[in-house]
Amino acid sequence: MTCVVFVIAFATTEFLHSRERVEFCESCPDRYRNPWTRILSIEVVRRNPWHVLSHKLPHTPDPLLLRLAAYAADYCRHSEWLLMDAARVGFYVPPEFQDEPDSPDVSRISEGLAEIANDKLKEIVRLIDDGDEWQ
Repeated sequence: MTCVVFVIAFATTEFLHSRERVEFCESCPDRYRNPWTRILSIEVVRRNPWHVLSHKLPHTPDPLLLRLAAYAADYCRHSEWLLMDAARVGFYVPPEFQDEPDSPDVSRISEGLAEIANDKLKEIVRLIDDGDEWQ
């Protein structure tokens, strides 16, 4: 079976791991097989808001973490919507795509990230709404 890994990021290693989306298979390296072993915390979100998409929420997240995670997911969603619109009109092309004639459609990449962030935001909002603490 062929290992398929779709990564949406290009800059530093830290940035790469914060914005990866992976399809799994038996032959994938361990680091791709189970990326959800990383647990989200307030400190992790403060270091990089994109970690809200790549880290798993704790089993019993506290209300402050949920609200911070919601802000981070909303930031990710809105920033990618902005970049998607800019890419569609040719106003934004990431530096790593500028010299590549067959580079991927940047607006589709941003649209995919916005959808992932939107789904995560919905998940977090459901948890906030289900909780009766700090409302």
